[in-house]
Amino acid sequence: MLKTNEVNALSAETLKLARIAGLGASEATDRMTNALRGFNKELTQTNAQNVSDVYSKLAAITAADVDEISVAMTKVASLASSANMEFETTAAFLTQIIESTRESAETAGTALKTIVARFGEVKKLYTEGELLGADEEGIEIDVNKISSALRTAGINLNEFLTGQKGLDDILMELASKWEDLDIVQ
Repeated sequence: MLKTNEVNALSAETLKLARIAGLGASEATDRMTNALRGFNKELTQTNAQNVSDVYSKLAAITAADVDEISVAMTKVASLASSANMEFETTAAFLTQIIESTRESAETAGTALKTIVARFGEVKKLYTEGELLGADEEGIEIDVNKISSALRTAGINLNEFLTGQKGLDDILMELASKWEDLDIVQ
């Protein structure tokens, strides 16, 4: 249970988010709670301030705004956390999707959620000792094929599958090598 001073501090940070994003207090509270709870963070002033700061900094340097970033995050936060992704990296990915595609924030969040979910299904198969399976839509998943494809780019999928790295780490490695990949990779 939060103490009164903790509630006041958290409320102040949430109201800052509301002001920055042009939201009502209730909607800002929902988005703040989604970000914090989605990434299993305590409801503290420091964590709330981090959410506002990350959203604000990303909005300041991109063509996405705080409202868009926070909406997109509502679609993917808990799933990203379960893939050992960091809040800051997830927000940056969402911002890049929004800026690059100029699709709606909901679409950006759902797109990242789909990527994370697919890798989650790969990890689930691996954890169950299976290398072949299908996702919820019946699309075939071949863990070896995915691992081999990433290995040709110098990325070790096993580090994600065994929990040594978060999915965001794997995606960042891939992004750093993107320009050097050939069409087959």
